[in-house]
Amino acid sequence: MDGLPQGLAARQRNADDALPSVAETDLVAFLRRLPHRPPEPGWRYGSMARLLLDVGRLFTPAPWPGGSAPGSPGACYSESAILAEAEGWAYVEGFGWDRRWFETEHAWCAAPGQADALDPTWTPPADAYLGVPLDPRAAANLMHRHQRPLLSAEPVALEWLQDGVPEGLLVDCGRPVPAEGAAR
Repeated sequence: MDGLPQGLAARQRNADDALPSVAETDLVAFLRRLPHRPPEPGWRYGSMARLLLDVGRLFTPAPWPGGSAPGSPGACYSESAILAEAEGWAYVEGFGWDRRWFETEHAWCAAPGQADALDPTWTPPADAYLGVPLDPRAAANLMHRHQRPLLSAEPVALEWLQDGVPEGLLVDCGRPVPAEGAAR
């Protein structure tokens, strides 16, 4: 697959069947514990956490190919969007879960069809990642137009809470979030 760092394909083979890690389980539990109001009449989601749990995917922490992440901490949204578009990777926005900081709104990249988080701004990577994988060109255009990360850009976030993420924006990568009550 073009643009895929060497070594990721071999690690992906059994990733879809893998049990979630303790950190992934903690991140999912955090999102499920957040206050959730019922969706407004005619809306699909009552909270961004519910959207993430429904269409978000889990990503496995991976070291940056070739060494340290190339980006600057604090610039995850722009650095991930630029890199994803340049490499043909998905732009992923959601939460990174790290034992040092716990949950943090964050962005990273992922190769289409893969489950490794390619995090250009955190070295070492987080302990777990859960986010919505998006087409990089469409994500970059939306971010440029609204000058904000997508899950907090008011018109984008409200549209997605009302109607869901438009299907043409989602990229197939990562692993499904386990159903509520599923055993680890």
